[in-house]
Amino acid sequence: MMKLPQRSDCLVFLPTYNEAGTVRSLHAMIRVELPDADILFIDDASPDGTGEILEEMCTQDTRLSVMHRSNKQGIGSAHKDGIAWAYSNGYRLLITMDSDMAHSPEYLGTFVASSEQFLVVVGNRFQRQESIKDWNLWRRFLTRSGHMLTRFLLGMEYDATGAFRAYLLDQIPQRLFSLIHADDYAFFFESLQVLDLNGIPIGEVPIHLPSRTYGNSKMQFRDIFFGFRRLLVQAVRLRVRRQSMIYKESETAAIGYENNQISWDRYWRSKSDSGSRIYQVIAAFYRKFIIKPSLNKFLNRTFPAGATLLHAGCGSGHMDYEAIARFNVTALDISPVALDRYYALHGHRVDLVNGDLFQTPVDDGSFDGLFNLGVMEHFSDEELGRLLIEFRRVLKKNGRLVLFWPPEFGLSVRVLKAVHFLLNDVLKKNIHLHPKEPSLLKSRSEVEARLTQYGFDLDAFYFGSRDLFTHAIVIASRRD
Repeated sequence: MMKLPQRSDCLVFLPTYNEAGTVRSLHAMIRVELPDADILFIDDASPDGTGEILEEMCTQDTRLSVMHRSNKQGIGSAHKDGIAWAYSNGYRLLITMDSDMAHSPEYLGTFVASSEQFLVVVGNRFQRQESIKDWNLWRRFLTRSGHMLTRFLLGMEYDATGAFRAYLLDQIPQRLFSLIHADDYAFFFESLQVLDLNGIPIGEVPIHLPSRTYGNSKMQFRDIFFGFRRLLVQAVRLRVRRQSMIYKESETAAIGYENNQISWDRYWRSKSDSGSRIYQVIAAFYRKFIIKPSLNKFLNRTFPAGATLLHAGCGSGHMDYEAIARFNVTALDISPVALDRYYALHGHRVDLVNGDLFQTPVDDGSFDGLFNLGVMEHFSDEELGRLLIEFRRVLKKNGRLVLFWPPEFGLSVRVLKAVHFLLNDVLKKNIHLHPKEPSLLKSRSEVEARLTQYGFDLDAFYFGSRDLFTHAIVIASRRD
């Protein structure tokens, strides 16, 4: 049983049409798994009395709501209304599922847990051989055919035709759902493609679907025909009018996702995941024996002993031991999880500040210097300007920056791109070993022009064998 931290955090949504035989049992099972979640049913005027049963259930469960629609308007239309209702009522997490017992509530806890890693979580019926073994041959054929066609025509490896999903709504711009046109079963693959094209991280959990012991499939032959036609239209749209599925502000939104507290907390928690342990071992070796000596050399060369330094975007602080011994370091990070790890390593030897890099909670001119490693590449061009303005504010007169900024031609960048290609394009693992990097450095002249624009003079630029061609090391002085 998964108990949610707050009653109003999570909404479970289920569309209904002639589900009188299942809604009571399904409601009870959901309550066992997620006792503190709210539940919404949307009923399309079911002639079997489902709507009346749901109204009666509402009198017994104050956290259950029902929306009645005047006629059968389509499964996709119901999901659109459910999603809009969840946004308008301020839910953080929305879980959608069928009402015919095909989707077992036993997986709800897994969906909640997986939403700590991904903004959209999809139930996958194909990762385990036994997932649909109980189905009849015709239903298995239809389901597998749909999956093969979405992979072939739309290039999506996800199980794109299922309704068992979780959406982390407070991190997904609602405007993205306005790009989805389908009101029928095509809603499922169209919505997933729109979210994927707009940079929304999608994960999957394997699920087992039993035979329909209770309800009956609502899909008719006309639904199959129109679904296939819609799939062909979507494939053409993807190739001819791809931009119509991408919101013009989606790039900024996706980058913004990477730079808020919730997403960075999720990133630091994922550091202990078994799926990335090999990467973590290699990265730890690289940090200790390659990056740390280089950091210490450039800090010692740039600042006198006892200087006040701000480590802006400090992470867990594995490379700060020598810096803390020589300088007065303040460690700033947006993620409390990262700061907890920093404190576990360094205790009270450092002042820890939980804050946003764009609005550092310190006075003007507080520091002799500022440094970070692998931070700048995670921000958009506009955000980099705001960062440099803020960096200049917190520095004293003649204060200096030491920035370890990975270039797009750096060795580690190229190696990790190759690893991601192997993991995701070849092995189809959907594993991302680090957050997005929209601003990898391109050249010395680029960084010099940017620094000059925001009130800094470039003092030194190093890219070489000292850290195995991993970072461009940028040293700059505040210009007054």
